[in-house]
Amino acid sequence: MKDGLNSASVSLKSGGLSTDKRYLISGSPPPPPASLVLPLASRDLRRYTCLVVPSFSLLNSILFNVDEMKLPEYEKLSEPGCRRHRFCVYLLAFALPVAALLVLAFNNFALVNVHTEIFLLVDDREDAGIGEFEWRPPFTPMEILGKIRLDRNGSEENLPPPPAASSAACLSGSSVKVDCLPRGKVSKESCDALGCCYAKSAGLEPSCFYPSGYSSYIVKAVENRGNKIDIKFVAKFKSPYPATVGNLSAYFYFLANNSVVFRLGEAQLDFDEMEFSQVTPETALYAVNVSVNATGFQIIRKSNKAVLFDMNIGALLAAEQYLQFSTRLPSLYLYGLGDSVDDFPLNLKYKTKTFFTHDTVPSQKNGYSYLPAYLCVENDGKAHHVIINTITASDFTLQPGVLTVRTIQSANVQVYITLGDSPLDAVTSAQANYNIPPYMPPYWSLGFHLSRLGYKNISHAVSILTALRVNKIPIDTQWFDIDYMDNHNDFTIGKNFKEMPNAVKYLHSQNMRAVLILDPGVSASEPRGSYPPYDAGLKQDVFIKDYTGKKPLIGKVWNRNSTVFVDFYAKNVLKYWTNMLKDLHDKVPFDGIWIDMNEPSNFVNGSVHGCLGDSRLENPPYVPNVDGGSLRYRTICMSARHSPNLPHYLLHNLYGAAELEVTKQALTYILKKRPFVISRSANLYSIGHWTGDVYSSWEAMAQSVKDLLNYSIFGISMVGADICGFNGNTTKELCRRWSQLGAFYPFSRNHNTDNGIPQDPVSMGIEASTREALMLRYSLLPYLYTLFWEKSLFSLPVVRPTFFLFPHVKETYNISNQFLLGESLLVVPVLQPSFTYVKAYLGDKVWYDLRTNMLLKSKNVTILAAPEDTIPILLLGGRVLPMQKPSVTTYQTRMNDMFLKVALNKEQQAVGNIYLDDGESLNPVFSTVGWYAYADRLESKVEFSDYKTDVRVKRIEVFSLTKVDNVTVDGRKCDFTYNQTSNVLYVDVDVPVVSDYTVMWK
Repeated sequence: MKDGLNSASVSLKSGGLSTDKRYLISGSPPPPPASLVLPLASRDLRRYTCLVVPSFSLLNSILFNVDEMKLPEYEKLSEPGCRRHRFCVYLLAFALPVAALLVLAFNNFALVNVHTEIFLLVDDREDAGIGEFEWRPPFTPMEILGKIRLDRNGSEENLPPPPAASSAACLSGSSVKVDCLPRGKVSKESCDALGCCYAKSAGLEPSCFYPSGYSSYIVKAVENRGNKIDIKFVAKFKSPYPATVGNLSAYFYFLANNSVVFRLGEAQLDFDEMEFSQVTPETALYAVNVSVNATGFQIIRKSNKAVLFDMNIGALLAAEQYLQFSTRLPSLYLYGLGDSVDDFPLNLKYKTKTFFTHDTVPSQKNGYSYLPAYLCVENDGKAHHVIINTITASDFTLQPGVLTVRTIQSANVQVYITLGDSPLDAVTSAQANYNIPPYMPPYWSLGFHLSRLGYKNISHAVSILTALRVNKIPIDTQWFDIDYMDNHNDFTIGKNFKEMPNAVKYLHSQNMRAVLILDPGVSASEPRGSYPPYDAGLKQDVFIKDYTGKKPLIGKVWNRNSTVFVDFYAKNVLKYWTNMLKDLHDKVPFDGIWIDMNEPSNFVNGSVHGCLGDSRLENPPYVPNVDGGSLRYRTICMSARHSPNLPHYLLHNLYGAAELEVTKQALTYILKKRPFVISRSANLYSIGHWTGDVYSSWEAMAQSVKDLLNYSIFGISMVGADICGFNGNTTKELCRRWSQLGAFYPFSRNHNTDNGIPQDPVSMGIEASTREALMLRYSLLPYLYTLFWEKSLFSLPVVRPTFFLFPHVKETYNISNQFLLGESLLVVPVLQPSFTYVKAYLGDKVWYDLRTNMLLKSKNVTILAAPEDTIPILLLGGRVLPMQKPSVTTYQTRMNDMFLKVALNKEQQAVGNIYLDDGESLNPVFSTVGWYAYADRLESKVEFSDYKTDVRVKRIEVFSLTKVDNVTVDGRKCDFTYNQTSNVLYVDVDVPVVSDYTVMWK
């Protein structure tokens, strides 16, 4: 490819480059055959797939890898949202059982609606490559960010003050006390001035609260436009914050039959940029109830009239830099709203969760990530998923029956609501409806990872790694923290790590991988001409500017003297970041990138020169409950400028998302393989996250299970905590139990701080128990990899809370001491010191011990033995589980023989499946196999067979059979063993994993 970095090409939503004009997927498998897609036929398949093709003549060879497919007839349509990109729009009438394809083409780009996935295909012509970068914040049209007004003329200030609250209204309002004065000194006088009620409270309830019927806005007009509804609000009296907004709008769009989105704010933005939707008020499963002169609106579930979102409670306020609204909650079971330490379900006792990305140890304060989404499980077991994208710093206050949102911009808040018949349905539908790009991790990333801050040199790191290998502890990846850098400067190698290139090459020779850390801060104090990342960044204009917009803002992070911060919205940033990463990769051929400090973190408040910009940005009238009490605390100035001249005030929560997107695209270009990126600051588009600098404590380990469960609600599956903890010193018992638990995190990594004791398994003396747990993990890799495929294809979470399996059992709604891996496996860790047993909720299902194959005869809650070297893992009856003989790397394990565990349920049936590909290609050929078990047989059915493998199934274990005298494979007798004590049949077979066969027994 000729100078690919300088050619003009814009990638949307996800990144990827290919050297093959076949199906290219940015970290995601291709669509399944029609037989696997049929269950999706009833869904609204409106999500776009981003393809880059040189011409329509190649489209037929790209879709589904079917070279013979002919380009179907198309009909030109109009799509206002695509005019912005000068797209032409076509509807392709494919004869598929799922839906028609919607194709939008612009030069060599085409957006194609295939099933429910987003894929990215990139033309590999000589003049194709990565040039200017266009990244659109998730769920946040740039038009919104450009309409934040700080120049109001004050005409709305002619409004009267709020009327005094009546005694009757205060008495009625006392049943649901929504805080009227969340900041400042609370007194009867200050409360009365706001038209609110005062009753001194000694507990968590507010002393100043809104009276019943408090209505600062009323509905002035309602316009129904098919699948859109426009609601106009008019202010009745002044807001307590400067520059009241006189007119607000709520624009509704029926996104899918089970999903609606609305934009609330001053900016009058329609949904022109959104997907074409054929949903009508008649076909939607919900209804929007609103009338003129009402205080708000309701969103109800038609089937049972349940009110899911109810703004008729009042307390709607809007000012120049403030927007507040409340909604009633239909149940007490709320989950999500990360990222801070909390209960599972969430604590609703007047608890405020603040969204403003921030570098701090996990606590109840605002944390690393921007994840404003929640799942509400309704009283009948149905559920709905909600995203409230406020963009800017926000407080979400939870109290019994009410959620109140306060944010510091009034232009637009975007709210997505998705209905589900069950919690699992709500979560998967939300992912499908919101265009979350699918991600398929490289196979090696599912292995065990080792890291620490404080390696003295490369020999130190290699010696610890060698000790694990000598003890036959499975490990795939060595990580390197900032120790490897020269003076902690990005894209450099320090003198103590000068042999790092050879060390990484050695890792590769052992079929292992290396991951390097990078920060968004670049040293600004190196001698001119000596540090290309700074020199090139200045030349290409990719650093965040100070309030003048003319020179880079100067902060201080790990660098010796000063730091500038990369602007991941800058026009040339993709070119810059890719070149820097490529130069580093030429020195050290890393396999993945770990992005840290990207909240962004700063060791000074604002900048070394202070924050001299617009005081309205630095000190807004309302400051959410942020750590440190100031928006610039341990980050950069809110008046700093991003491209295109937007203040950091607006983009702070999206900064980590922007770095992730740029890094993902850069890695795809460099490696020509699926990108692997783990980020500290997570967002709803994240592909991988670790939960930060957790403490080495039993409480932190227990919290990590809650974190896993919440991240499944956010749609992020590649997640894990630092095994054994990061901060402080662990203990042998804690590290043993955490290593057992961490072996079943989707992202399994041991990492600790530089001033802590060594905590790798060998140093801690826990080799045997860690080896056993990791060997079990590696034997489950075929299943775990298939779960990630199902996540990328059907949005099914890898980790699931217990109530996903028992949605109608309220007893399960509070369970956070166990979790499901997919539907088949239940992990029940020991989370308390000195315990050698655990309590597990099993419900009315059939379960088997994964290690012994023994049937567990208990129901509901049972006691499981958990000696110090064991973590209980259970297999659900009704599932066929593929497993593989484990080795010490994923590479070796992939080549070993497989075996199947057939766990029959009460009906003497079981099902399972497996997805197979090469584990790393952007453009994988693949195979899928389904297994179907009955009382007398197991059938293997190949669904798709493009990927060729020599792996064979050598053993099949069938549970809960009363007696077996004869076994055949495709009619031929075979060797078998039947255990009358455990009622387990062991069949010796020798069949390709990708093959049709039938095993019968009688």
